[in-house]
Amino acid sequence: MRKLTLILIAVLCSTALAQNNTAFEVRQVALPLVSVGDQVSSGFGREDYRLVVTGSSLVRTVIELYSPEVNRLDYSTNRNTAAYFGDEMYGNNPDLKTTFTLRENTGRMLARRTFGPSEEHNIQRFFAGVLRPGQYALQIESKGNGKNAFAVRASNNVRLEASEFSVNLRGEPDQDQLVGFIDLPANAVGQNIELSNYDADGETEMQLSLLTPDGISQPLTASPDGKWVSNAIPVTNTMIGRWRVVARALGSSKQFSNAFSLRVRLNGEALYTTFPGFESPTKLKINAVAFSCGSRTELPSFPIQVNGQTIQTGETVPVTAGLVKLEGTTLAGANLRPMNIKAVQDQTTEVTLEYVVLQRIVLTPKPVVGSQELTVTISTLFPFRIPTRAELELPKEISTSAKDLFVEGAISSQQNLVWVISVQNNNPNNQTRAIARLGRECGSSQSISSVR
Repeated sequence: MRKLTLILIAVLCSTALAQNNTAFEVRQVALPLVSVGDQVSSGFGREDYRLVVTGSSLVRTVIELYSPEVNRLDYSTNRNTAAYFGDEMYGNNPDLKTTFTLRENTGRMLARRTFGPSEEHNIQRFFAGVLRPGQYALQIESKGNGKNAFAVRASNNVRLEASEFSVNLRGEPDQDQLVGFIDLPANAVGQNIELSNYDADGETEMQLSLLTPDGISQPLTASPDGKWVSNAIPVTNTMIGRWRVVARALGSSKQFSNAFSLRVRLNGEALYTTFPGFESPTKLKINAVAFSCGSRTELPSFPIQVNGQTIQTGETVPVTAGLVKLEGTTLAGANLRPMNIKAVQDQTTEVTLEYVVLQRIVLTPKPVVGSQELTVTISTLFPFRIPTRAELELPKEISTSAKDLFVEGAISSQQNLVWVISVQNNNPNNQTRAIARLGRECGSSQSISSVR
């Protein structure tokens, strides 16, 4: 599977941003992007990003969305927890729908999906296909009264950027959080870089600052409610390179999360901000096996639910640290052993679903000339091939030419195991019985038949 990079999904880790030993940290790697509904008075409008596909030939590209749905449970007093992403819906009958659209530069639509309310954060596959190197438009628009915080995950050949965009500040107060990177070219010396922000709700709600390549932190003015504020900075030789924009919630902040917009210009021309990418820090790999006759058989890939997201067994899925809701697919003819899963930060947690296969054995006698035939049939409703074993118990009055009184093989819902042996009752005046049993650890099923 192609390595994936998660763009703008917040995780708890410590990343030093400063140079020249400046004490400056960003603990939560990045702020979520956000789309504000058209019924919100601040009027953010449609969000326009571009995806830059690098390389020199056609490339397989996968784009996934983290939390594209609006979590009804997100807007609560638990903003300091890692699970809080910043979704909000307002009013007595709240409703919010967000549409994601991917287009070529020609305007041809490649993918479009609309998401509504839910009660969880999950990952949705948005696009998978072959793209030519170049630029593609990613448009996000929300209809309704609220805001939807989300993140984008893309394969390594894709870069997400924008010259004007909105992010959602949330998390613990007095904790610097990374907004994005601005790369200044050498020809920017002597020009002015202008950073404007909109609707930050003032300097009692947040602090904004720039960290320049020479290690200097420059404060930016946080805009008041519903207004734009701009800061112009002359570019010198020491400023060429990668800048970092950071935001910080304050102890005086009254909001659980605060959506605001940023716009970057260089001498009046659009300058693009690149958003940090990284692999999801907590991963869950899910395998599935069938337990039968004391052995575990690896099963082919089939769909299961992880935190409401459908994935295939054998895949690795990013999850938030903590308890994981895992719903294994019900497979006919098997019981799934229950399990509690706890994903650990910065580790890959490997989980194996174990299906205990149910088998049935039937012993059927059939008279033949001078003897009898005993037919042992082992069956299951389980759809995949699994091993089985049967044993036949005969009383001393019964003789057989069979070399062994057991049989081994494989069964599935499409294939039974059938074993036929000839026996003879050496005392025909007495009726006796034979017993067919499943082998040890294959199950408790048995079948008894009279032998004359």
